[in-house]
Amino acid sequence: MENYETHQSLFDAVSEGIILHDSGAIVDVNQSSLALLGRDQRKKSEVIGTSILHMLAKESHETAIAILDRTREKPDLVIGPVELVVKKNDGSYVDVEVFTKPHIHQGRNIRLVSARDITERKRAEAALRKSEERYRELFDNANDMVITIDLKGNITSVNKMAEEITGYSVEDVIGKNVSCLLHPDHFKKAKKMIECKIRGEAKTVYDLDIISKDGRVTPSEISSNLIFQSGQPVGVQAFVRDITERKLAEKELSASEYRLSTHIQNTPVGALSWDLNFKAIEWNPAA
Repeated sequence: MENYETHQSLFDAVSEGIILHDSGAIVDVNQSSLALLGRDQRKKSEVIGTSILHMLAKESHETAIAILDRTREKPDLVIGPVELVVKKNDGSYVDVEVFTKPHIHQGRNIRLVSARDITERKRAEAALRKSEERYRELFDNANDMVITIDLKGNITSVNKMAEEITGYSVEDVIGKNVSCLLHPDHFKKAKKMIECKIRGEAKTVYDLDIISKDGRVTPSEISSNLIFQSGQPVGVQAFVRDITERKLAEKELSASEYRLSTHIQNTPVGALSWDLNFKAIEWNPAA
């Protein structure tokens, strides 16, 4: 009697739910299992003898039946982890992770099932998936090219705009060094900027020329930020903006200013300019 009481105390002290069943008929449950089910711990007898399927949501019945069938065919089989959904006494649901193995109870060969509440983990996983989906949507639909690299400069991901600008597919570039996308004259500059970012220097906005698959050169502005994992930098995410039109406008403005300056310098009419304090700052030979 004392050994039984000791065994029962240990059985009930286990934090995970423990269910003993014989071909699906519940033989015994511990207090943690009753808590999972949302049942009064003083009414264990209401659970004993019922089918293990009664404590599961309908969506988990097919999986549970398949496990019962397999363990009947192979009594020594250990199965798990398997995710199931438990239906509580109040109609709410709990996600659980279960393992099942053979067990001897009072001289009988039965099955032991351990069940752990993973509801919070499932919620966290769902939230993470949703966050990743939102990120992926923003990533893929960004107007700028977005590329991620590891600390060795190897490409780990690119978005759709990167494919459009470079002409390379995702499969073409993943795993390759980022130098395959850069003008050779800019290799050292890119490497230096990556090293600056890894050292934690905040401002790393710079211009580089991107070389597409067909050899076309795209002047680009690069801004980047570190990617962290467990508090440690593991890579760099770079936003690459096509500044071809800006470069052309700057070139045209420079040419226009040169033409105007040449005209002023060569005109026979005196011309001068001054600042807001009426101090002359520039004049031509005729002035």
